[in-house]
Amino acid sequence: MARVVVGKVSEIPPGERKIVVPFRGKAGIGVFNVDGTFYAVRNICPHKRGPLCTGN
Repeated sequence: MARVVVGKVSEIPPGERKIVVPFRGKAGIGVFNVDGTFYAVRNICPHKRGPLCTGN
C-alpha cells in the first residue's frame, strides 16, 4: 500500500476530513480521521461522477 504525506496528523482531528486536490487527477482524495485511524478515498462518485467526500 502506498503512503503519501498530505499534512500533519493535527490538521485532521477525529471526526474530520481533508480533501487533497489535485491528486492523481482532477478528483483528488479525501482523507478521513475515524477515531484516530486514517482512511483515504478517491473524491469522485462512481455513479454520478460528482464529489464524494463533501457529502453532497
